[in-house]
Amino acid sequence: MQIIDALTYLGPPAPNTPHRAESAEPLPDYLSRVGIHAALSLSTTGVYYDWELGNRETLDYCRPPSSHSTQPRILPAATVDLRKYCGGKLAGLKDQGFRALRLPNSAQGWSFDYAPFWLALQEAAEVRLPVIVDTPGIGSLSVLARVCPPKPPPIIATYINYGNLAEAICAMRRIETLCICTDHLNSPDGIEVVVRELGSERLIFGTGAPFEEIEPCLITLEAAKIGEDERQMIAGGNLSNMLGL
Repeated sequence: MQIIDALTYLGPPAPNTPHRAESAEPLPDYLSRVGIHAALSLSTTGVYYDWELGNRETLDYCRPPSSHSTQPRILPAATVDLRKYCGGKLAGLKDQGFRALRLPNSAQGWSFDYAPFWLALQEAAEVRLPVIVDTPGIGSLSVLARVCPPKPPPIIATYINYGNLAEAICAMRRIETLCICTDHLNSPDGIEVVVRELGSERLIFGTGAPFEEIEPCLITLEAAKIGEDERQMIAGGNLSNMLGL
C-alpha cells in the first residue's frame, strides 16, 4: 500500500510544549521506519515565527532526492501568516514549487470568519493550490461551510473526531472540495461512516508527525472495514490525485 502523509512538520514543536521522542528523529527516518512513502511538510518556523523564512527553509529541505535515494519523498507545503497578509502572494508560492498551503489557524488564533482567510481561499482557488486548515471542536466547520466561496480550492480539514464528525459530513455536503484528514479520526467506525456517507475519495491520510504518532492512524486505516481499493485511495491515492503527483 502506497502511503502519503498530508500533515507533517519540519523543525521543533511549538515553544514551551512537551514533545515525543520521535520528534527529535529526522522526519524522513521516522517516515521510513513506519512505512510512509512520501509526505507533505512545512517548517515550523513558518508557523510560529516568520512565514517567509519558514517557506525558504521548507524549500531548502525539500530539494528533490537523488535517483538512488530510498528515503521517503518530502513535498513542500507553504504557509502564510494571515495576520499579516493582504493578498497577492499565492501564485508566487505555487510557482516556487509548493504543493499545498497550510494555514495554521489554531496556532495563530484566527477564525474562519476572517477577511484575510476569505481572500486566501479565493487566491488558492485561482491558482489551484490545496489548502489545509484546523477544524477543532464544535462549530468551526459550520463557519467554514458558511464563508467558503462558490468555487473553493480543495480543502483538507484536520482535527476531525467523534465529536465533530457529523458536522464535518454536513459541511462536506455543502463544500464539494472539502476532505477530512485522518489525523484524529480514531473512533472505531469513523472511516467507515465517511466512506458510507460520502465515499472514500473524501478522506486523506495524515498524522501530524513527528509531534503526533503515525502508528495509530495506520492501525485505524488498516482495521477499517472497507474495500482494499478504498483503503489505497485513502492511504495515498486521493492526495496524489489532488497534488497531481
